[in-house]
Amino acid sequence: MRKIVVIFFVLLSLLDTLSFAENVKLQRAIPFGILNRVFPFAFGEHAGSCFIIDDDDRQYIITARHLVSGISEHDTIRILINEVWRNIEVVPIFPENDKTDIVALAGNKLVAPKMEILIGAGGMYVGQDVYFLGFPFGLATQFDKPTTSRIAFIKKAILSAVDTRPDSGNIIYLDGHNNPGFSGGPVIFANYEQHERLQIAGVVSGYKNQPTKVMSALIEDTKSNTNDSKKKIVHYILENTGIVVAYHFSEIEKAIKNKPIGFPLPKTKE
Repeated sequence: MRKIVVIFFVLLSLLDTLSFAENVKLQRAIPFGILNRVFPFAFGEHAGSCFIIDDDDRQYIITARHLVSGISEHDTIRILINEVWRNIEVVPIFPENDKTDIVALAGNKLVAPKMEILIGAGGMYVGQDVYFLGFPFGLATQFDKPTTSRIAFIKKAILSAVDTRPDSGNIIYLDGHNNPGFSGGPVIFANYEQHERLQIAGVVSGYKNQPTKVMSALIEDTKSNTNDSKKKIVHYILENTGIVVAYHFSEIEKAIKNKPIGFPLPKTKE
C-alpha cells in the first residue's frame, strides 16, 4: 500500500511538471495577439524593444526615438522574429515635438499579421493599473513548443501622473520598476469606456534615477601644497527610483496621419 501511495505522488509530481508550461501560458492580462506584436529591436549599437501597429491599412514599427539616434531614410533596423534577426529597411517618421521619445518606422515588408488594436491614451485615468511590455536585458518567456518565438516580459504599474506641457514632450509617469531593454515597448491599459478593451497608450522611454552615495574616503593628495594633504572622495551610483518614464501616443499619431507611408496591409477578402 505504501509503495502505491509513493508511486501516486511521483506520477502527480510528473504531471505537474509536464503541465507547467501550459499553465503559465494561460495568463489573461495581455492576449497573445498583442504579445506576438512586441519584438526585440536593434539599430547600430542600440538595443531595446519595439511593437507593431496598423493604422489606416498601413503597418508601422514603433519604438523609442533614442534607440534610432542618427537614423536616415532607408537605413536598416533589425527585429528578432522566431529567433532570427530580420533586416528591415525603414523610413523614419518623427513627431513634430522633438522632446517626444517615440519614432514610427515605415518598413519595406510586413512584420506581423493584420490586427486591430486601439491606440492613444484617451480613456485612461490617473491611478489606474497599466502594463508595460519589453525585453529587459534581452530576457523573455520562451517555450520549446508550440512556438520557439520570444514573448515579452509583462510588468504591471500604476499611472501616477502625466505632464502634457509641450516642453515635456507629453510624458506619462508610471509607478513601476523599469529595466534596460524595456525602452521602445508599449504601455497598455484597459479602456473602461470601451468595455475594457486593451489599448496602447504610449511608449516606454526609461526611468528616473537619483544619485545615491555608496562610499566616501580620505586619500592623500600628492598635489597639495598645504599642510592638509588629505582630500575627500565620494562615490555615487545612479539608483532606479521606480518612476517609469513613457511618452503619450498622441504625438506620433499626428505624425503618422501627416505622413501615411507605412507598409500597405493586404486587402481582406470579402
